[in-house]
Amino acid sequence: MKVEGGFFEKGRKAEIGEIRRFGDSDWKKTAEGWEYLRKNKLYQINERFNEDLEKQIKGELPKGYKYNIGYPEDKLLSAGFPKREIHMMATSLSLKSSDKYKNKHPFNLKDIKNLPLALNNPIFVLNSKTQSTSKVVITDLTSNGINILVALQIDFKEKDAIVISIRSIYPKESLNAIKDWVMNGLLIWRDKEKSLKFSSKLQSNSAEVGENNNDFQQKLKRFINPSFSEHKDILKKSMEQQFGPEYFEKAKKGAEIGTIKEFGGKKYINDSLIFCCPYQ
Repeated sequence: MKVEGGFFEKGRKAEIGEIRRFGDSDWKKTAEGWEYLRKNKLYQINERFNEDLEKQIKGELPKGYKYNIGYPEDKLLSAGFPKREIHMMATSLSLKSSDKYKNKHPFNLKDIKNLPLALNNPIFVLNSKTQSTSKVVITDLTSNGINILVALQIDFKEKDAIVISIRSIYPKESLNAIKDWVMNGLLIWRDKEKSLKFSSKLQSNSAEVGENNNDFQQKLKRFINPSFSEHKDILKKSMEQQFGPEYFEKAKKGAEIGTIKEFGGKKYINDSLIFCCPYQ
């Protein structure tokens, strides 16, 4: 299936061979126009998640079931997430959503429908206050009008693999708590349009408007998302420290994307980050 240029106005300047997402599908630019490739993988993962979530609501999931939420996409990667699979235990989800949970922030499981899409299109990404290898994502999913927060450990050891694990998920009742995270320099990524709407929501909530609310709004307006290349440089330095300065000279010789090499007894795949991701 091919479509001519006028169909995708946003894709007119794409180069031949470039792949872009339109709606829930991936398309490739050819000399003749846009060629349909496949339904986008994130959307497929999202559909599977929703199906499994419905099974959990009905009590039909097998014991010990683990949700696979796929890999972080561009926005999470630019916020410093490694390219590892994201997992969440169904038992953990049941516990966190229960009104019997010790921290008492219950929510309906239906509130997290479309979690994979929401996680990869966040409002904010912040560093954890207490865990150096954890990040906090504020999504635009809501429960009774309150935004859903997802806390993830990015180096969770799971048998023989290291994955990103969702350790907590719940409605974040305190807007001021999120504001304090931003004011304390923990913000590492934000969606400009969504974050400004969130700021307006905070300002309109008279019960939670603090003295530094104007400072908060100015801080959001001045914040510039880190580029993907900046995080690439951070990862490169980390790999050089681990394997020595000659690491990249050896790695880049004949190493096309998809190439697997072994360093320090571990296998790494070149996924455009120059062998930054452990290959399991």
